[in-house]
Amino acid sequence: MAGVSGWPSSSDDSDEDIVLAVIISNKSKKRKRKEWVNEVCCERKEFGQFETLVKRNLSTDEDKFFNYFRMTPHQYGTVLSLVKDDIKKCDTRLRKTIPAEERLSICLRYLSTGDSYPTMYFAYRVGKSTICTIISEVCQAIWKNLKEEHIPIPSRAKWEEIAEEFDQKWNFPPLHWGH
Repeated sequence: MAGVSGWPSSSDDSDEDIVLAVIISNKSKKRKRKEWVNEVCCERKEFGQFETLVKRNLSTDEDKFFNYFRMTPHQYGTVLSLVKDDIKKCDTRLRKTIPAEERLSICLRYLSTGDSYPTMYFAYRVGKSTICTIISEVCQAIWKNLKEEHIPIPSRAKWEEIAEEFDQKWNFPPLHWGH
């Protein structure tokens, strides 16, 4: 015996038919497809901070450049020349890559301010996951290319000197590891 709206009146059959109807209804609805590149990011070349601020304004004012990146333009150029080969990417048929100069700028701005990824996303108009990847890759390249000369691992004597200075300044003696 059919119930209201043509549904069977049996509770077992009715439950199964309702579940089936919901599944069919959900499958037939077209899902809104996510954009491959967000609209905000599509406007990077026109409105992104690298194009509008770094290239146009900061490149001509050394004090503002230093305030923005916490380094001089000369230091920036030196770092860029050391890491450029490790951070540049190749364009594809589908899209242009973010140039090494912009990748370095994103990383240095993040390191100098500690801005959040969403803030960097809106400022540079680069996706949050892309920003995360850029920061990681650029930091690895900086470490790889500058660690030997600028961030050497201290010798045992240097560590002991650092520990002694720390003890004198903070009255916190170093741990002795049985050596």
